[in-house]
Formats: sequence, C-alpha cells, structure tokens
Amino acid sequence: MKHSTTEETTGIIEEVFLVAPEVMKIYNSKWAIVSFTADGEKYVSENRIQVPMSCDVGSTVKIKYDIDHPTKVWNKSIFKF
Repeated sequence: MKHSTTEETTGIIEEVFLVAPEVMKIYNSKWAIVSFTADGEKYVSENRIQVPMSCDVGSTVKIKYDIDHPTKVWNKSIFKF
C-alpha cells in the first residue's frame, strides 16, 4: 500500500474482543472494531485492530485508514515512519 493513499485520524472503539477468556491476563490480547469520521462521513472498520488491554468501548485510539477503502484500518504505530 502506498503511503500517499493513507490518512491518520482518531477512532472510537465500538466493540472489543478478547482472544482468551477475560480471567486470563497473561498472553491475552484485545482487538476492536473502531468508527471514525472522514470527509464528513462516518465509517466503521471492517477489520479488527489490536488495542491496549486498558481500552474499552468509547475509548479513542490513533488509526490509519486507506483513502480508497476507508473501512480498512490499522494501528498507527509510533515505531513506523
């Protein structure tokens, strides 16, 4: 995917999913469906992104999305340039 076809924004977590049962704290991960607004239109991600275990529905996360396919999102990583 070309860098020029992506945008950054803040998404709001709509649903969260745990990989393992909630009682399992180690080796568990949380994944979320997020919504965001772009060009005055609201979008909901078609894929899940991994979020910190402290996040819940209504939390905000930094995301990137494909301008041509706005429902495809991924985490904005501080480690990637």
